[in-house]
Amino acid sequence: MANRRPKVPPATKRVLIDEAGGKCANPGCPNCLNEIHHIREWHVYKTHDERHMISVCAACHDAIHRGELDVTDETLYSWKQISRNVKYIYTNLWVEPGSHPQLWFGTFAFQSESKISIIELSPKNRVSFEIRGPDLLILDLCLTGKDGVSLIEARNNTITHKIHPDLYFKIIPGQVLLVAPEKSPVIPRWVVNRMRHIPARKKYPEEGYFVLFHAVVIRPGVARISTILTEDDRAIVADYALHFLCRTHKSPLTLFAKEEGKTIFNIKNNIGWNDKGTIFGFADENAIYPFKVLDPSSGPVPYDPDED
Repeated sequence: MANRRPKVPPATKRVLIDEAGGKCANPGCPNCLNEIHHIREWHVYKTHDERHMISVCAACHDAIHRGELDVTDETLYSWKQISRNVKYIYTNLWVEPGSHPQLWFGTFAFQSESKISIIELSPKNRVSFEIRGPDLLILDLCLTGKDGVSLIEARNNTITHKIHPDLYFKIIPGQVLLVAPEKSPVIPRWVVNRMRHIPARKKYPEEGYFVLFHAVVIRPGVARISTILTEDDRAIVADYALHFLCRTHKSPLTLFAKEEGKTIFNIKNNIGWNDKGTIFGFADENAIYPFKVLDPSSGPVPYDPDED
């Protein structure tokens, strides 16, 4: 009876994954779903010795064993020696080309013949996209925390996350997720308080955390973005609806779509943040749909210093 190979200890996995910088150790591969490869084959040495193991993605692991990735043991050991002072995580959100490309923001669908800006609270807190060729959806967005540090950026569908000890970043095939605990310092307290007034199918926070960013590829040419954008005295939450929050107003303004992806904004003109404004905005912003009921300059609720 053959002896079963014992599992690689979790502590050993953690060391090897950290050694590889949280991604595939192959410097030419951006994948982050890793497996553990024995440079010294298990069936010969029968040991989980981390000095002779390396963390690579499933695709590279398979290619190594099949001989399609022509690397020597010396190359694998050299990958282990790479000094990786990881401050950022990079990944690509692949949106398969498809007819009638759209970006779903919350549950509203946006399509355009060129580049449009859906919302821009500031150059550091914005969501826009463009269509290249007939069928490529290209994301361009930025999400910044309360301290002014960029948390998520997307340029040409390459997503960059600056590692933050208080946040959880996860890459899933076809998805990218950034989560913050309820008491995270990256979320202004006034935003947390206003979110409790959102008419919801779910509670805020849900199970003690907020989804700061969630990108999901729905089908060819279509991706959905859920996020929380904050800037000074205003914020927007995109999830099952669009919620516009203002520090001087206790209640948010909420826009519902009757059915996800069925309410379509078809913008035919080129709308960028440097010329014709955005799709949505607050009372004092240059937007196609400015919500004058939310005027940060003259709201009925005075600032509460406890919300700073």
